[in-house]
Amino acid sequence: ETTEKEAGRYYIVKKGESLYDVASREEVYGNRLKWPILYRFNIDALGGLMTEGDVVEKALPEGLKLRIIVPDEVEENLEKRSNARWIVNVLSATTNENIIPIAITLIKNGHTAYLTQTTIKGKVWTRLRVGFFAGKEEADAQRERIKDLLHLGDPWSVKLGPMEFAEFAGY
Repeated sequence: ETTEKEAGRYYIVKKGESLYDVASREEVYGNRLKWPILYRFNIDALGGLMTEGDVVEKALPEGLKLRIIVPDEVEENLEKRSNARWIVNVLSATTNENIIPIAITLIKNGHTAYLTQTTIKGKVWTRLRVGFFAGKEEADAQRERIKDLLHLGDPWSVKLGPMEFAEFAGY
């Protein structure tokens, strides 16, 4: 039995819907790249799913109740993180197959991972990032932990601009 206030904080998966589909829905996040937010807040329900690169495209169990972050909570979280503008850029790639399992590993290890896209010389890159830290030292310390966890590439710390902060720090 959920109250009316709680009802808006959940999404019930429809037949054939994937993490991408749910994240894309306007009443959820309106952006398929925001699937890591769904995954993080529903790790108990989703953590047992396979973690291959296509896990985000596979149909979820119909009727699964997924916790979503509603606008009031986003505002609250942005306020709490207002001084946490630093992130670690873990990986940039032109395909998602590499990024998805790494994002899941980061989330399962307690990191606030998210995806954003940018276009460089006509090519779309997806960036896997971990946030949100109060300063460069804190971000650098996390960067070292992430390097130890993943054994890949060379992540770097960067201070976010206001638009990316506003889009992702509330989750």
